[in-house]
Amino acid sequence: MLTTCAGARPADFHLRLGCPAPSPGWHATSMLAGMAVASTWPKLRQSCRLRRSVGVPVRTVRRCGSETQMEAVLAALHPALAAAVRKAICNTPEAETLLVGSKEEIGGVKGVSLRQPDDVPQLLRELPHDCYDLVVEVQSEEVSSATWEAVQNRFYPLGGHSFSLANDFIINLASISKVLRNGGKFIFLSMARNEDEVLPFSFLNLPHLRWQVHVEASSSKGAGATVSVVCCTMDADATSKSLKLTPRVIAEQCTDEISRRRYFEALRPFMKREDGKTPRILDYGCGDGSLMSWAVDPRVQREDGPRDITLVEANLELAARAQSKLPNAEVIHVADVDESEPWPFVDLQFDVVVLAFVLHHVPMSARAALLAEALRVGHQVLVLEDLPDEALSANARRLAWLVTEEHFRPFGQDPDDFIAGVLPRQSWIKTFQDAGLQIIGSE
Repeated sequence: MLTTCAGARPADFHLRLGCPAPSPGWHATSMLAGMAVASTWPKLRQSCRLRRSVGVPVRTVRRCGSETQMEAVLAALHPALAAAVRKAICNTPEAETLLVGSKEEIGGVKGVSLRQPDDVPQLLRELPHDCYDLVVEVQSEEVSSATWEAVQNRFYPLGGHSFSLANDFIINLASISKVLRNGGKFIFLSMARNEDEVLPFSFLNLPHLRWQVHVEASSSKGAGATVSVVCCTMDADATSKSLKLTPRVIAEQCTDEISRRRYFEALRPFMKREDGKTPRILDYGCGDGSLMSWAVDPRVQREDGPRDITLVEANLELAARAQSKLPNAEVIHVADVDESEPWPFVDLQFDVVVLAFVLHHVPMSARAALLAEALRVGHQVLVLEDLPDEALSANARRLAWLVTEEHFRPFGQDPDDFIAGVLPRQSWIKTFQDAGLQIIGSE
């Protein structure tokens, strides 16, 4: 939520990325560790019975050894996943099937043919377009990770977490869609029970992917949790352009978020002066300076002209990074922030004071004093804050809560001390009004 006070307009911004439910404790055998099992006659007879039981013509098997190898691979999978793969092969007996590693794999997902699972795995983005009918993820990190929190931390796209895999996840899904023929299927396991649960559906619905998604829940015996098989079918009229569009999607969904560019573009119209003079901007709680670094971007400066920027940050390391990004800005490091103390600026020293995701780190009892100081030193106050979305499903709200909790930990703050202070819209507005700010409007 962007709230502008004393003359500016508000707007809303949402980025929804998700995470799975807790793990059932099941771990698939790793495909990349070598899934071929030595052929034995009992296994061969068993595999032939299994093949006939699902109606797959024996004529589709090139060699008995190959069939045994395929059954050994399927036997190593989670039973629900193996059943889904057998069903898909039954419906398309001549299907070319690719076994792939986790779609969360850093560096690119790799795959091998179901008929030759002991071959050297290849990166999907190096394979030809439209070469497989079925892609199966043999080991899902969503299922094998220990908790919701463990997975959502890896996918958390905000604040510069070095272990965020959001970019890789998007690229890997695009690579999967690239190798599938029109109407092909991508099958994997998930803790999501339906499309109301966010991960992986927020990624599957990105604009460069065209899937028809079906979720089939099945109980994981002895695990005490529900594992779902997700089957994504490529639209019949889909094209193989997903990798070409991926950089744009990553910019929209990840890069602009991490760099704060989308937020700067929202604030930008309100950081100008009608009289042509240089705007004086204070970014209080600036972090590493990513937000205001866009103000000195050459393109922005050509269009908007210069801005006189002052940055305040409590974390010494972040303050140093901010100074390196904005060498001409005044960066003030305040080691011990006391919200009750006056800021070291004169009245109305700044045209605009920016509070970007600062208030939710401030105790409820100190917010009014902080806002009053912002109003004292600035003609306008721009506030960017998180909003709980009441329209979200219960699962998505739970995810949003967990993501917000994890946001506090790198700052050395106990989430329990602050999570209750992440307010819905009307509560934020009341907070601003109680601090004496005039709310111009709300969207």
